[in-house]
Amino acid sequence: DDDTAPAASRKVLEDAFEQSAQNYSHFEETLSAHRAELKRLRNILAQRRPPDALVCSISHEIMADPHMAADGHTYEKEEIERWFAMGKRTSPRTGSELTNTSLFPNYAIKSMIE
Repeated sequence: DDDTAPAASRKVLEDAFEQSAQNYSHFEETLSAHRAELKRLRNILAQRRPPDALVCSISHEIMADPHMAADGHTYEKEEIERWFAMGKRTSPRTGSELTNTSLFPNYAIKSMIE
């Protein structure tokens, strides 16, 4: 009788250990499959860069409110306004002096983004 309790406990522990090992193995397989899928998706994204015309050269983000400056280039309105607020009067793209700090909405770019 005294030997059955330790044997039963040992069996429960062995079963639990075996189940844990199976769960871990399944987890590793699933994790490996997810990593492979992430790698595949990152490669797709890397190949699908947005056109440069849609990306602000200051923030390097797709623009939400594209505005054209005196240099003829288009920037995110908030970014170019911040550029001017820092006292800069040069083109962020070319470095050349701007004739003015007027901004005009670029509806063509805006419609491409939307």
